[in-house]
Amino acid sequence: MYRAQATAAENNIAGFPAGNRHTLLIFIGDYSNQYDWQRAERIASDQGWLDIDFDKAGRISMEQVATQDATIRERYAEACESGESMVAFASGE
Repeated sequence: MYRAQATAAENNIAGFPAGNRHTLLIFIGDYSNQYDWQRAERIASDQGWLDIDFDKAGRISMEQVATQDATIRERYAEACESGESMVAFASGE
């Protein structure tokens, strides 16, 4: 999982107003021992985010995700199945 702050572009699929900064969680279902920062940035960019600034990355387990809200659990499961997913949070979350 990668955490970033990014600026919403006009075409962001989350539907946030363009120009506002939001927190992103990017999930990559990769079990290698290396982080793929370029892939994480591409995922965010493809979903309509600009000026992506990563501040944290780490490996999370299914057990850790089980205690989170439904959206995070869904995105984690999606990444396990399809290889990647992302969620953007409204400002203030």
